[in-house]
Formats: sequence, structure tokens, C-alpha cells
Amino acid sequence: MNEDRLIVERQGEVIKGRTTGVNRAQLRRFNRGEIEPAIELDLHGLNRQDASEEVHKLIQDSFAQGTRCVSVIHGRGLRSSSGPILKEAFINWITEGAFSNLILAVQSAPADAGGTGATWILIRRRR
Repeated sequence: MNEDRLIVERQGEVIKGRTTGVNRAQLRRFNRGEIEPAIELDLHGLNRQDASEEVHKLIQDSFAQGTRCVSVIHGRGLRSSSGPILKEAFINWITEGAFSNLILAVQSAPADAGGTGATWILIRRRR
């Protein structure tokens, strides 16, 4: 299913991505913030393994329940000497993880909703 692969682009700290098969009108609504997260997951204080499990569970459960948009707060890594460890791991999980096929699009949250320390995820609809 190469068509459904999530491609994430970076511009500085900002991330934005989509699958090639996403509906253009829906993508525009998501990008304008007209589709807002129904659920928020904060990864602060979690290690990489626990954070991975929580993100996986969030996306699987959201897909199963028909939740269209979620927010994951991963932080910017400003207090870490190693940089944004969770943010980098998060990008790998959503692009290469077992649940990546459930994601239509992602984007850094608006400034008032966490900015580049959070990512909004548009979840695929169940058929």
C-alpha cells in the first residue's frame, strides 16, 4: 500500500505530513484547524517505551471509536541535553509504526495548542 504511506516534512521545528490518498478538501479543513482534536495525550514524564505504547493505543482506540483528530504533546526537547528525543521517536512511530496506516495527516499544533511541542493527527475513518 505505497499510496497510503505517511510522508512527513519538516521546516525547522514544524512538522507536516499526509498520505498521498487523503481527500484534498478534508486536508484543507485539517490544515486550517477546522478539524480539532477530540483527545489529547501528554507524553511528558514517560520513557520512550511507555510513550510508544501510549501513542499506539491512542491511535488504535481512536480509529476503533471513530475519533477523527487527536493531539499528542511530545515536547520540543528544550530541557534535554540530547534534544527532542520523544519528538523524533514520535515521528518514527507515526511514519513506520504498525499503526501508521491509520493516519491520514499530521501537523504541528497551533501556537495556542502546544505549537511545535505537540502534533495533531487526522485519523482514517473505519469502513
